[in-house]
Amino acid sequence: PSFIADFDEEFLISLEDADSPVDIQFSPDFTLMMVPEKDGKLWIVENFDPVGGLVPRKTEALQMTKICTNVERGFGGTAFHPRFGVDNRWIYLYYTYDKNNDCNTSGSAKRGPVNRLSR
Repeated sequence: PSFIADFDEEFLISLEDADSPVDIQFSPDFTLMMVPEKDGKLWIVENFDPVGGLVPRKTEALQMTKICTNVERGFGGTAFHPRFGVDNRWIYLYYTYDKNNDCNTSGSAKRGPVNRLSR
């Protein structure tokens, strides 16, 4: 694809505190960035506007508990509501919840973990 030839790598912010980031999502106005980690931690980067010259500020916003992280389980991703910042502040979190205190069981929501989408 032609966009690869035009790619220009530019360092924007260090995520060295993030052990295993799984996703990056930008708010509709591009001033916030969410970075979830597999283990349930959520980083929020404020003032994310490299073009406008603002200095980004990274904050650990959330550490989920009762999350399964074995195999491919864990904090799967995040999303901003399309009208985030206009008439709501909703974000969506997708993760594997340890509903029955057994992350090793699979195949049954009655015994093992379940995938959740929360707002």
